[in-house]
Amino acid sequence: MNERLSLRMLVTLGALVTGSVMIVAFSMLSAKYFVDGMDISMRESMESVAGLVTPEDGRPIQLNNFTVARRWEDLPEELRVHMGPLNSSEKKFVQKVIQPTYFKPPEAAFFAMSTDYQGDPRFVSIILADPKDVIPQPGLKYFQTIFFTCIGALAVFGLILTVLLRRLTGPLQNLSSWAKSLTTDNMQLAVPDFGFSDLNSMAQIIHTSMNSVEQSLLRERQFLSHASHELRTPISVIKSNITLMKRLLDEGQSLEKKQSVANRIVRAANTMAQLTETLLWINREEGRETEVYPINIGALIKNVTSDLQYLISQKAVSVTLNTEDNSLSLPETLCTIVVSNLIRNAFQHTHSGSVDIRQEGSVITITNVNEPISNSKTDLGFGVGLPLTEQLVERYGWRYEVREFENGRSVTLDFSV
Repeated sequence: MNERLSLRMLVTLGALVTGSVMIVAFSMLSAKYFVDGMDISMRESMESVAGLVTPEDGRPIQLNNFTVARRWEDLPEELRVHMGPLNSSEKKFVQKVIQPTYFKPPEAAFFAMSTDYQGDPRFVSIILADPKDVIPQPGLKYFQTIFFTCIGALAVFGLILTVLLRRLTGPLQNLSSWAKSLTTDNMQLAVPDFGFSDLNSMAQIIHTSMNSVEQSLLRERQFLSHASHELRTPISVIKSNITLMKRLLDEGQSLEKKQSVANRIVRAANTMAQLTETLLWINREEGRETEVYPINIGALIKNVTSDLQYLISQKAVSVTLNTEDNSLSLPETLCTIVVSNLIRNAFQHTHSGSVDIRQEGSVITITNVNEPISNSKTDLGFGVGLPLTEQLVERYGWRYEVREFENGRSVTLDFSV
């Protein structure tokens, strides 16, 4: 797998190349303007010299290293070799600099200009054969200043870039180390400050995402734990009764016995179905909305109580049912699950006694009283237990209260949010 270029290296190279190109470009521009300034000065000097003397054909005049002539061919041959002839009818300035390389000083320079003075043609030239004459000492110092300024600017730019990168990559490395160190144990700790608002926002996003993943994994573990534990009993009931049913079929037993076994299988299957529906609902993602419909709470309680009668059919348990005929807008599946859990719990854990179910508006109160048979205590059940029932209720924001007393328990559920 090819190693990709790091962000730090990419930013460094990009900034370094951009800064270097700009510094070198401006340095070269400064040098060009300096040379252009020297050319302008030379041209002005040549124009001034052209008006000081009056040369004749074939007789050029020398004045302060300048040659002034009326014809192009009267200028020095050494100059004419390096540049083409100029037209006397146009005003033009040309130059030729002999320089082996860009980084070496010029060896010689040739300048020529065609002009006219009061209608008389003039050709002016000058040859600078000594490198010291091409670029005088002040000009050489100027080029040296440009060069060393360029080097210094590059050094300062590199230093500033290094400091900025260290200032930036330090928090980035801290963010990376912090993200790698996130575990279940330190997930609840506050997100540290990384010095930059962008990094803090990124850290918050990472923390939120990791926390969401952790919550999803926790729900998965809870689901698997509860499912594996709570489904064991109805599965065992179904398996044992299937075995018993096979034996009854082989022995040709009465229909009543077969029906009794079949009823136990059906009840266990119904228990598994409702338990699975409960666990799956708990395992939904947070924030998932549940559709609400008008539900007759009293009718729902009566139906659930009737469906669960088999739990107390072999017990000395009396049931008192008081409900009202009114409707509330509620999520039907969730409401059915919660009511079924609470009534099932009361029926399962009342061995001999009474169960009182009352509904007034949005409030349901279920009280079960056990005759003193055993000192053992049971928790909210039918397998989902008190923690899972609380999860169901808290998920939708309903009020839920459990009150225990001697030989019994009272549960109050208020569907009003």
